[in-house]
Amino acid sequence: MNVVPGVSVCLICIIGCAQAGYLVGTGKADITGPVADVNLMGYANPSQFAGGILNRLYARALLVADEKDPKQRWVFINLDACMASQAVTFTVLERLAKRYGQQYTEQNVAMSGTHTHSGPSGYLQYLIYGISSLGFYTPSFDALVDGIVEAIESAHESVGPASLHVAVGEVLGANINRSPTAYLHNPAGERARYRHNIDKEMTVLAARGSGADAAATAQPRAVFSWFPVHGTSVNNTNTLVNGDNKGLAAQLLERRAPGTVAAFCQANVGDTSPNTLGPRCRDTGEPCDAVHSTCNGRVAECIGRGPAWPDNIASCAVIARKQADAAHELMQREGEQGVVWGRAVAPCFPGHARARGGGQPPHARRGGLQAGHGHGLCRRHHRRPRGL
Repeated sequence: MNVVPGVSVCLICIIGCAQAGYLVGTGKADITGPVADVNLMGYANPSQFAGGILNRLYARALLVADEKDPKQRWVFINLDACMASQAVTFTVLERLAKRYGQQYTEQNVAMSGTHTHSGPSGYLQYLIYGISSLGFYTPSFDALVDGIVEAIESAHESVGPASLHVAVGEVLGANINRSPTAYLHNPAGERARYRHNIDKEMTVLAARGSGADAAATAQPRAVFSWFPVHGTSVNNTNTLVNGDNKGLAAQLLERRAPGTVAAFCQANVGDTSPNTLGPRCRDTGEPCDAVHSTCNGRVAECIGRGPAWPDNIASCAVIARKQADAAHELMQREGEQGVVWGRAVAPCFPGHARARGGGQPPHARRGGLQAGHGHGLCRRHHRRPRGL
């Protein structure tokens, strides 16, 4: 296995061969919204209110269409947000319908959140999420809707010939299993199949211009990657709006590859944690109780430590850079042109699920294609410490 800094490239996978080419569009727009006097989404801490901004939040869109039949298309939007929302999704679709008719519907539009725990709350339609946010908050909701629509419109207007490439590799040192005792409840035979007790695989989908577009830039038009790690590098004492490790990774790669829209999407996040030094007791520095995640019987004293502890922002930067370096390395080693087509609907990416169910605030209906952050391993007889 060839190990390089930040990523062990163990496989370059080719997912098919295509006779027809693709049309690809990309878009990016600000979704930051309010940065003061709004509860931050993720930790459900009613006292964690924003008091400023560390970095801005974005929606990044990737549109892919069949070159021979451009009506056959899908668009995937990655959000620097805790998760996607059906209320947001259906409001976006209504806005798009006014401009594009039925070209973009729940059948070919999917949204996914990076699962940052440091973005504004109040945009979800479900009651349980509105408890710590003190209800539905229109400024958060409107910022998401406006930014997503703008990103999709930019992708629609920028469509051009392109080829698609996929590469897969291991990223080491960027995540740990936050519930290792729960993992041990899996059958020994199943655990023996894997080198690690948590998934460390990154998948990169890159879109490169073809024809005249290829000559215009040496950089890919888009690099969308999927890697499982929670957006909890910055813990629940934070008051600054930010995209956590994935939001920062995207900005790092976009600086490194000007003109590229880089999205660091959430994969099978489950019990993955960026706090690679593990959970420790705040008062003694000793490891937390492994089964109950407590210190002297108290969950609140058990804190996950990132690689640059006690500096959460520096820890966030370490995990972000590992992902950015890995994606950059993998996009240099892409496989041959491949097919990423579903049948008559959007393809299923990692972290991509059909969400059903309704809620209350605007346009919460049943059905539709929607991606959220994925959850994998269940936790049995295990309480998760704060900030893991």
